[in-house]
Amino acid sequence: MGELLDVEYTFVVLVSASGDYWDITGVRLDRLGKTVRKGLECRDCDLSKSRKALTKLIKMLSPGLTQTQAGEAVLILESQPVGQVFLNGQLQGDTPIELMVSTREPVDILIVAEGYQDYARLFKLQSGQKKTERIQLIRKRGSIRIESEPPGAKIIIDDEERYTLDGKSQRTPADIRPEYGRYRLTLSLEKYEEVSDILIVNKRNLSRKKYVLSSKPGRLLVRVPSLNKWAKIYANDKLLGSMGGGNNKNI
Repeated sequence: MGELLDVEYTFVVLVSASGDYWDITGVRLDRLGKTVRKGLECRDCDLSKSRKALTKLIKMLSPGLTQTQAGEAVLILESQPVGQVFLNGQLQGDTPIELMVSTREPVDILIVAEGYQDYARLFKLQSGQKKTERIQLIRKRGSIRIESEPPGAKIIIDDEERYTLDGKSQRTPADIRPEYGRYRLTLSLEKYEEVSDILIVNKRNLSRKKYVLSSKPGRLLVRVPSLNKWAKIYANDKLLGSMGGGNNKNI
């Protein structure tokens, strides 16, 4: 079995043939993951012509020798995080990537990454131009309405209380727009038990979530004269306990 060599660059050639028309694409990948892509058309193509086209393509992809022809430009795309790049609807590879593009008309660039908003833009470059575009992709967010019965509960996400723009506690009912992901939601209201739930935010509109809060148990202080210090305590015909020999009893 052979072993992979420790090389600075890897070249991949893709050939798409339809009769005597061949579309030859070359890809150069360096150790850091940067991709350089170049395509050539071979009309009335055969094996002899394809060899010449392939030789020309490899030379054009050689590090430091990347050259443009008339009507071509170089577009370098870098993104954070890494995303897939589509040129005029065709997948080219992942960022960072260097593309040879036509200057005859604007080129349609689309960059996609899971959990992030798509980046779409038309680029119109001049012949011979070399342009670098650095893109910060934006996380997707979902919209969800949080309600409670009774209303007025504090909204806590992953143990952090949320606040409005004027610095006040955000309370139910309220609309929130968290980034895509998994969160622990807690609702807190005085004299009521806290309610917790797991929120999975994976689409733009999550409609609403409504929670019913339960009252905390109250405390009852019973005081009796000494004559009744062994009395039993009832409420609504339910035995709550006994005074136990004392004049005061907390229940």
